[in-house]
Amino acid sequence: MEPAFEELVAASQARGWTAQETAATLLKIAKAHADRLEAIVDTDGFWRRAGSNSLDAAAEIFREAMRQTVKRYSLWYLVEGVLLVTAGILAVIFPMISSVAVVVLLGWLLIISGALQGISLVGAGHVPHFWLQLISVILAVMIGLLFLRHPGNGLLTITLLLIVFFMIEGISKVVFALTIRPFPNWGWVLGSGLIGILLSLMVWIRIPLTAMWLIGLLLGIELISVGAATAYLAWRIRKS
Repeated sequence: MEPAFEELVAASQARGWTAQETAATLLKIAKAHADRLEAIVDTDGFWRRAGSNSLDAAAEIFREAMRQTVKRYSLWYLVEGVLLVTAGILAVIFPMISSVAVVVLLGWLLIISGALQGISLVGAGHVPHFWLQLISVILAVMIGLLFLRHPGNGLLTITLLLIVFFMIEGISKVVFALTIRPFPNWGWVLGSGLIGILLSLMVWIRIPLTAMWLIGLLLGIELISVGAATAYLAWRIRKS
């Protein structure tokens, strides 16, 4: 440890140092402290850089592993994408059939999930809120049976829910866009919200006719977009 200032002055007087020699010694000590502090700061920066580099390396390893996995099964992903696009095109061409298929599938899912939940409630009368869970099971099975027995009513119900969803989402986007109006590209958010509101109004005006094809059309568009993205990704990785 370096001597204190008073000790250094006393030692310089005892040794007969001049003022210049004492000042030079003080400067050397100060420089040594500065170098040590700089080394500490640089070490801290080194560990920060090392941590950042390690995270980047881990992310790169993960990306490479995913790329290799997709490349290994790229043919299957490509086939899957083509099948999804084909199914989407058929759903768009025959929207009424695909809409009814969606309602029937949803009905079976409600019945199966309600039955499984009901089985789990057997002998569980002591469970808190047992009656609420039992009511949920009964409603799920009843709605599923109604969807299977009257798929047209199921189409109308789901379409009404979609109208409410599009309207609420559109209004929320418009409000959000007006809130962030000074920021760049706020107009895109506003346009998206207005399109959602307009879409909900168009579907509402044409109901119940829109209920016959809306769900199938939306399903077809979703299948085409997902299938095209999957096939394109598999094709690009397969060619790389």
